[in-house]
Amino acid sequence: MVETTSVIFKENAPKDSPLKDARLVFLGPDEDGKLLEVMAIETDSGGLLVIHAQEIRDRYLDLLKGGL
Repeated sequence: MVETTSVIFKENAPKDSPLKDARLVFLGPDEDGKLLEVMAIETDSGGLLVIHAQEIRDRYLDLLKGGL
């Protein structure tokens, strides 16, 4: 999905989250065309740890439309 990402941005962690790191949010279609949201945090070694992936929610659709 990362290869087909249309929009990438940083988002602060929710106040009630045990993980306080900012999230990198990837929005875009998977290889079958299904729209997804994937969230990752940057690790100390410079990699990414995916902490969330699901079909895109309404709250991100307008952001995705602007990036297509």
